[in-house]
Amino acid sequence: MPIPAIFTFRAKGAGTLYRYLIISGALIAMGTLGGCSITRVSMATYKKEYAQLNPMGMDQAAAVRKIEAAGYSCDKPYADRTLMDNGIAVPVTAQSCSNASFELLCPQRRFIDFKFRTSDNIIIEVHKPNMVERSCF
Repeated sequence: MPIPAIFTFRAKGAGTLYRYLIISGALIAMGTLGGCSITRVSMATYKKEYAQLNPMGMDQAAAVRKIEAAGYSCDKPYADRTLMDNGIAVPVTAQSCSNASFELLCPQRRFIDFKFRTSDNIIIEVHKPNMVERSCF
């Protein structure tokens, strides 16, 4: 029994509509993952997070464990200049930790930078909150 032309037309139209929905959904998903709408944080939220993670006065190893538990990844410490601590020049080591949003292209990156005394590994300086909106390449 042949199918009437009206049903054939609707079936073809439904297939085209289905394709448009699939393509639109894929484009929206790519835009969401590649864009900044979901995984970025505001500066106010970052400052609250930074205040909770502030490692001032902590042992360097304990501070790194705490910061990495919050999702940051820390670079290896590197030797830095001396700092004045209570009027005494103290050799220090610096370290930087960062957390990137889940964007595929140009993610937002948040940093925690600090310096600690080389003699006892106590953190004596923490930099201000630093956030880069688009850290491309």
